[in-house]
Amino acid sequence: HWVQLEGHITDEAIRALKVGITLKDGPTLPAKARRIAPPAIAERDPPIDPKRHPLTSWLELTISEGRNRQVRRMTAHVGFPTLRLIRAAIGPWQLGDLAPGEWRKETLHAPRPDNAKQPRAVPKKAKPKNAKPKSALPKGSDTNKARAAKAAPKRSAKSRGPKK
Repeated sequence: HWVQLEGHITDEAIRALKVGITLKDGPTLPAKARRIAPPAIAERDPPIDPKRHPLTSWLELTISEGRNRQVRRMTAHVGFPTLRLIRAAIGPWQLGDLAPGEWRKETLHAPRPDNAKQPRAVPKKAKPKNAKPKSALPKGSDTNKARAAKAAPKRSAKSRGPKK
């Protein structure tokens, strides 16, 4: 994430983000954090008011969790509220030179440069060779009869007592 913060972030605050901090919903995992120059991106609409926020700084923050509003809560916790938040990458996919609103089609196994990380395909769980889906069992099969025999007997309306 590229994060524009209110104020000039301190080295101490960056260290706290790198170690991990404790939010209301528990501790965060350590993050990668470093100061960056303002990225070459389109102006925010509406723009950030320089009278209300005369000092700002930019941070590149890489997290490995995805909690609700996590980046905003982390920066506020260390004393530097987020003014602007841009997700610059998701895993191996990066914005690169895409303009706002521009998109490109990606596939999971698209060729990547040798130095880029390849996303891993998640293998499907193997089914046992003799496994049959439950729907393949006939309604009166032995397994259904055994299950019905173990079930508690149904009580009649009389044995339940009067309605309240």
